[in-house]
Amino acid sequence: MYEQDDERSYSAGKGGTGSGRGGVAALLAPQQPEEVHTGAVIRAAGTAGVFPFGLPWACDVDSAVVGPAGSTEVETHTKLFHTLLCRRPAAKKRGATRLLDEAVGLARSRGLIASDAATGAIDSTGLETRHVSVHYAKRSWRQRGHYKRRYPKLSALCDIDTHIILAAVVDRGPKPDIVEFQAVLEQALKRQPLQTLLGDAGYESEAAHRLCRETYGVRSIIPTTNRGRRRKDSRPNAVTGKYRQELHEAFPKEEYGQRWQVETVFSSMKRRLGSALRRRRPFAINREVLLKVITYNLMVILYRYITFQQSM
Repeated sequence: MYEQDDERSYSAGKGGTGSGRGGVAALLAPQQPEEVHTGAVIRAAGTAGVFPFGLPWACDVDSAVVGPAGSTEVETHTKLFHTLLCRRPAAKKRGATRLLDEAVGLARSRGLIASDAATGAIDSTGLETRHVSVHYAKRSWRQRGHYKRRYPKLSALCDIDTHIILAAVVDRGPKPDIVEFQAVLEQALKRQPLQTLLGDAGYESEAAHRLCRETYGVRSIIPTTNRGRRRKDSRPNAVTGKYRQELHEAFPKEEYGQRWQVETVFSSMKRRLGSALRRRRPFAINREVLLKVITYNLMVILYRYITFQQSM
């Protein structure tokens, strides 16, 4: 595409580079396809169209074309370089989202993830913004100024059988885990149907249970906690809520024991790809975290028969 200054010079009026039989317009006119410009805006002879304020940025260029030099008529039937001036429509999905979709689809095509409903585990972890350890940054007076209370927080949902990460949301911590719960769950369900969801006490709320069971039909297993201050007789408060009471009375401990699989995923990713980030800007940090997630999925798909243990 031509630069703005060059295009403005081509649209000069009488005596400009676009006028006359030997001008630039005479060279460009035979090479332009018919579908680009429907009228004689770039003419082999005569004068070219004149723009009032140079090239317009909007896609509708009908009102921007005034007409030939020395004429008061307005060319309302011509669109100069309409396909070149109009910007491309924004993509429906970003690049990281498409790559994560392709990685999960590749795992399904190779038989790692079944097409039917699976069991997932959700959790969050923090990452370091610098290669210097947090302990050294606190103790050293030279690095004390670089210590930051806020850190990149990764909330992920993985398949407990294959350790493939189905959804990932990057936020800033410290922050309650329940904040990213709905976004992570909806993102995972777009890639893989879930039958059961395992989560720790950080996601424990009646609203989370209703979202899983009533809206999406997913059986949520989250341990109940005693909230609020104790009563005057030092007895714990009563557990309220339909689904919280059901889990409090009969909690499936054996099935919930597989929740630690998501902790293994975080440990493997940090040991193989590192827990420190190189980028500094917030948007670049989010992309780097998502790149680690996509790379980890590809490593699991490629080396599915090789363990990630340190001894190997």
